Amino acid sequence: MRQLCGDRLDAQAADDLAVFLTGGGASFVTTWVAECADPLDPEAFTDDDARSCDQM
Repeated sequence: MRQLCGDRLDAQAADDLAVFLTGGGASFVTTWVAECADPLDPEAFTDDDARSCDQM
């Protein structure tokens, strides 16, 4: 996060944002595994993930 945001965030804010994004990523994968129709489609997951990252 420090590399991405540079001096715009202090060390604590960068760490907090990194934890938030990591938790969100884990939640994203968990939801995909638990709620998507079988068989799981990794290409659709990647597309959803990329679309989410584009929004940030």
